Amino acid sequence: MTLAQGDQVKIIVQIPAYNEEEHLALAVAEIKKRSGLEDNRSLSGIIVINDGSTDRSKEIAGELDILKVVDLKYHRGLGAAFKEGLNAALGLNADVIVNFDADLQYDAGEIRKLIMPILENKADMVIGDRQIAGLKGYPFYKFAGQTLGNFLISKLFRTEIKDATSGFRAFSRGCAGELAQGLSNPYTYTLESICVLLNKKRRIVFVPVRINYTVSRKSRLIKSRAYYVRNYLFTVLRCFLRK
Repeated sequence: MTLAQGDQVKIIVQIPAYNEEEHLALAVAEIKKRSGLEDNRSLSGIIVINDGSTDRSKEIAGELDILKVVDLKYHRGLGAAFKEGLNAALGLNADVIVNFDADLQYDAGEIRKLIMPILENKADMVIGDRQIAGLKGYPFYKFAGQTLGNFLISKLFRTEIKDATSGFRAFSRGCAGELAQGLSNPYTYTLESICVLLNKKRRIVFVPVRINYTVSRKSRLIKSRAYYVRNYLFTVLRCFLRK
C-alpha cells in the first residue's frame, strides 16, 4: 500500500476539539492545504469531535467542508473524544486514521511523513516525535514526567519509546479498532494506547516531526500541575498492571 495507490486508500483526519473556536477553522484549512495528500486523492476527509464545548466550536465545525461532526453533549475528556473519533472514522471505512490537535501545535505539513510507514506496511501506529528535549520554554514538570514515562514504558516492554505523550499519530484500520475497544481512560489516551498495542505485539514507529509549540497556549486538558502529574503517574501505573 503506497501513496501511488492513493485512490485505493481512505485516509481520515480526526480533530478532537474542546473550546477551540479560535483555531478550529484554521486547523482544517491547514490540513487541506499542507497535508500533501490532496494531489493523491488520498485525503478522504476530516472529522471534528466536539467535546462538549461551551464556545462556538460546534457551530464553526458545522460550517466547515468536512466529513462529519461528532457532537458530545457534555465535556467527557480527551480520551473519550479520541475514542469517539476512531469509531466515527471506522464507521466511514477509513483505512488510515490521523489524529491532529485543533490548537495547531502540530504541523499539517508533516502528515504525509506520519502515514508513510503505515502505507509501506512497516507500522501499525506511527507517533510524531516532538523531540521535546530541544524545545525552548517547554515546562520542566511536563518534560520530567514525560521523560520518566518514556523510560519506564521502554523498560517495561523492552523497546524504545521516544515521545509517549505526543498526540500527533496515525493508525491502521486494524490498530484503530483495537484501540476503540481497549482504551478506558477518559482523561487521555496517549500512554494507554501504547500499552494496549504493545501488549498485542503491534508495530509502533516514531518519526521526528516539526511542531508549532508556544508557551502562551493555555492547555485545555491540564487543570493544574498536580492534576497533570497525578493522572500521568496513574496512567503509567496502569500500563504496568496491564503488562
